[in-house]
Amino acid sequence: MIGLITDFKLKDSYVAEMKAVMYCIHKQGVVIDITHDIPFGDIEAAAFLLERCWKSFPAETVFCGVIDPGVGTSRKAIMGKSKGMYFVGPDNGLFSYLFPPQQVKLIPDHLSRKTPGNTFQGRDLFAVAAANLDKQQDNFLNSQGISYSGQLVKLNTAPVPKVMWIDNFGNAILSMKPEHLFTNAPKFCLNWGNYSFSEIYPNYQALAPHQVGLVTGGSGYLELAARDKCAAEILKINRGDILDVRN
Repeated sequence: MIGLITDFKLKDSYVAEMKAVMYCIHKQGVVIDITHDIPFGDIEAAAFLLERCWKSFPAETVFCGVIDPGVGTSRKAIMGKSKGMYFVGPDNGLFSYLFPPQQVKLIPDHLSRKTPGNTFQGRDLFAVAAANLDKQQDNFLNSQGISYSGQLVKLNTAPVPKVMWIDNFGNAILSMKPEHLFTNAPKFCLNWGNYSFSEIYPNYQALAPHQVGLVTGGSGYLELAARDKCAAEILKINRGDILDVRN
């Protein structure tokens, strides 16, 4: 199985072209779309969504990520294994939440499809590597990958009250779990503008109508949510904003 995440959106043919290449190599494979709505070039958001969802996939899933503003440059193309899963994509921090890897290899250039340009490595290189990895797994990783012992790019994954994603319901998902708030003190207070949050609600219906509050989401991360309303609009909060936290 391949889990595919990109910032391509669906207006163009890019996602279809990647999948077509994958199925040409492994017709019996299964490709699941994680999302293609990552804001253009937002590596941090994509890394966080991978963290949210990877545990729901079966062991040995190949996560292929193409959020790649450095495409065609000297940035490295990598594939590897971590936490019983495989990953394929650019070395730009996209797989930070899966690190440290058990194994990491450089993807050799000879695997790339011969095309006129060098700006669609998602299709020409990563799709090829992901499909072969899905088909052959460790055999492909060890026989085709180039050993690499250098430093991989890793994002800061420390838990902070930062808005990592705003979902279609308008919930602002933070990069913190409840246990992160109670590390040093039994009480906490998150502040954003004129709003203060010092209680975690068990579900959305526990909020009063139109109330904004903290809820533990399905992935375990805290969300700023509003009952029957869009919390992000009420709070005027955006992806990347950081709340003030006090204990």
